[in-house]
Amino acid sequence: MFSIEKVLPHIEALSLDGKDAMRIWNDQYVVDDLFRNLTFLRLQSFDDEQAASNFPYCFIQKIPNLKGLVVKYSSFQEIFPCQRHEAGETHTMTVVQLRRLDLWALPKLEEICKDGFQLHPILEILETLRVWECSALLDLVPSTVSFNYLKKLDVWKCNGMLHLLTSTTAKSLVQITEMKIRECEIIQEIVFDKEDQGEVEIVLDRLENLELECLPSLINFCGSMNLGFSFPSLEKVIVRQCPKMQVFSCGVSTTPKLQRVKVEKNGYEWYWEGNLNATTEKMSNHMEDMVVFNVTHKETTPFNDQKPGTSGLRKKVKVFVQPNYLQNFVQSTYNAMTPEKVKGATLVVSGDGRYFSKEAIQIITKMAAANGVRRVWIGLNVLLSTPAVSAVIRERVGADGSKAAGAFVLTASHNPGGPHEDFGIKYNMENGGPAPEAITDKIYENTKTINEYLIAEDLPDVDITTAGVTKFSGPEGQFDVEVFDSATEYLKLVK
Repeated sequence: MFSIEKVLPHIEALSLDGKDAMRIWNDQYVVDDLFRNLTFLRLQSFDDEQAASNFPYCFIQKIPNLKGLVVKYSSFQEIFPCQRHEAGETHTMTVVQLRRLDLWALPKLEEICKDGFQLHPILEILETLRVWECSALLDLVPSTVSFNYLKKLDVWKCNGMLHLLTSTTAKSLVQITEMKIRECEIIQEIVFDKEDQGEVEIVLDRLENLELECLPSLINFCGSMNLGFSFPSLEKVIVRQCPKMQVFSCGVSTTPKLQRVKVEKNGYEWYWEGNLNATTEKMSNHMEDMVVFNVTHKETTPFNDQKPGTSGLRKKVKVFVQPNYLQNFVQSTYNAMTPEKVKGATLVVSGDGRYFSKEAIQIITKMAAANGVRRVWIGLNVLLSTPAVSAVIRERVGADGSKAAGAFVLTASHNPGGPHEDFGIKYNMENGGPAPEAITDKIYENTKTINEYLIAEDLPDVDITTAGVTKFSGPEGQFDVEVFDSATEYLKLVK
């Protein structure tokens, strides 16, 4: 017969939902040393009733060797409540080992801890703090909290915070190596000079990586002219989709090792104007010149005749011009690919120039932008033979060092073209060859169940008659379309 008292002392990692957790906590026979070997605990799915009594910190205190704690999908309003000791009550077991704290999808979380929280050392010895999708959280922590050992801080989709850290807490980040702040809708600055202590320099001695991404309200890293920052080890900075950020910080910032600021994590484009403020201003001016597009999710229904072969999908033009026919096939192709083959990727889109190619190229380009493709290469006037497309995939290197991950080839080979004749589309892989059967089967399966496609409807049509690069900006970041001289690629092919 199962005995919880016999099993628990040997467990090192444990995941509990609200129902199971309540059974254990309410068991009068559970003794304090049952969890002596537990080092990792995940608590999830505590509904309103189960979370009504606040976070079970007393239970956490019974786990002396706990190093990792994850709390997710629950209705807790705070994590570490103020301790209220009854007369004569003693607390002999306090968590002092916690190194990692993950708070994920806690929509009602208002505080991680209150100001004056008696157990600050729990937070002060953390090495990793990740806070995701906690939109009721107005402040990360009170200004009295120090993060003396924190190495990694990751905040994502916390849409209630105007500021991330006070200057007092920021000073304590002497061990921080990585900060990621992403998709927080109303955050205006990262470090807030709440105390107004006069001219002070904050030294983040070990910070190597700083990522500020998709922060539509961010004005600067710090808005106080009294606060200067020294980043002796900072070598990687990404600032992406922060349209209101015109200067990095109002005070002086020194970055002796930094030589560039990137506009995306996996891309090649970067800026550098000698210092962070000048570089941020340059990036801001550049972003203002870009056309901004949005992504639309369009409802659709499947077609039952979109099974591609090794030569792709070939039909009469009158079939392809049906509403959503081409869009369904293109989206099904994106859906069949692994994310790294689409998000941030470079794709070639060209063909033999037959009837409907010019319309198809605009549709495919707008769908590429909506699906997170980083750049599209198009042959001048959409003219690029199938062998040349393969050569471009294998050999061409963009000015920023990019290489193609695949291609949409618009051709029906030797079949006649024209408004009443044939059109075709196929996908070639990163080796330049056609998609293998395993991929075409996945594409076909997607075509049978597809219910929506993504498209950037407000993206202007690309001028395919003139060679050059056009830059746009969207929810996934920068998107470039390069129209290149096909003759150059032909010459490379015949040499």
